[in-house]
Amino acid sequence: MREAGIEAFLFESARAKQPGINVAAYAPEIFIKEKDQYISSIQNWRCLANKNVIEFTRIEILARERWSFSKDDFE
Repeated sequence: MREAGIEAFLFESARAKQPGINVAAYAPEIFIKEKDQYISSIQNWRCLANKNVIEFTRIEILARERWSFSKDDFE
């Protein structure tokens, strides 16, 4: 995600007993206002995970982007 230029994203905790939204920031620049706004562009991603795989999906009008990572890739 860093290589794609993503600076921050929201995600749902996989371990919390009560569902909650988390925020991750890759760059401190996201906290600097530009033209009276903090966010210049927004992308909606969905993250699904289980014990064996984690998958990030973004659906746009003309395309769908999906990144999938298997547990086996990291062992």
